[in-house]
Amino acid sequence: MKKLFSLLLALCMMLACCASAEAVDMTGVWYADLMGMTMTLTLNADNTYTMDMMGEVDDGTWALTETGVLIDDEMPMVYNAEANTLVMDMEGMELVFGREAAAAFVAAEARTDATVEEFAGCWLADKIGFMGMTMSTTDIGMGLAFAINDTTVTMYMMEGEQSFDEAETVDLPAEFADGALTIVMPAESEESAPQSFVLKLLADGTLSCETSMMDTTMVFYMNAVEALVDAPVEEVPAA
Repeated sequence: MKKLFSLLLALCMMLACCASAEAVDMTGVWYADLMGMTMTLTLNADNTYTMDMMGEVDDGTWALTETGVLIDDEMPMVYNAEANTLVMDMEGMELVFGREAAAAFVAAEARTDATVEEFAGCWLADKIGFMGMTMSTTDIGMGLAFAINDTTVTMYMMEGEQSFDEAETVDLPAEFADGALTIVMPAESEESAPQSFVLKLLADGTLSCETSMMDTTMVFYMNAVEALVDAPVEEVPAA
């Protein structure tokens, strides 16, 4: 009897999973966050859709499937009943649509009353903003950190999964004026130009670092950390 009950329960769960997408009204607006930008997908009751990202609009048709929906007869989206989301696989990258838009990142106001002493310590970037987008430094495989001591700054630059020990570092003098700390990276060649980094303390205790590359302004948002060192690897005692 127990085996029969278990089989029936498993069958019921399987059927429930198969029917989960069909039992839910998929029409309406779905939201996804793509590198800090909000993308909207509107599924209409007449099986047409519109997808909007920064004013760029695509449209077409959609159909209900056993596992979710199918966009334009070629792009499947899998419905997750527990999270109430639609997941689209974009060449290995999952784009998750939910019923509520993610809160947009808004940086705190820059302080104009900051003193040079308040900049002292270690700072690690976790976000970067440019061209209207805000994304994590992890997502783009770029790391930036500062160790600040008065008007001397050690800059750590990392790529991919590099550790602090593997980072490219450079010690640079800084100038403090009007509540901001400015450091300048010397030009690497006669064809290139020096690169400035303007550091400002924000009202929420974080730090912004603004720079420009190829006529594009970028802002790194940084948090204070205790030290810029990698956690030691614990040795496993020999058996």
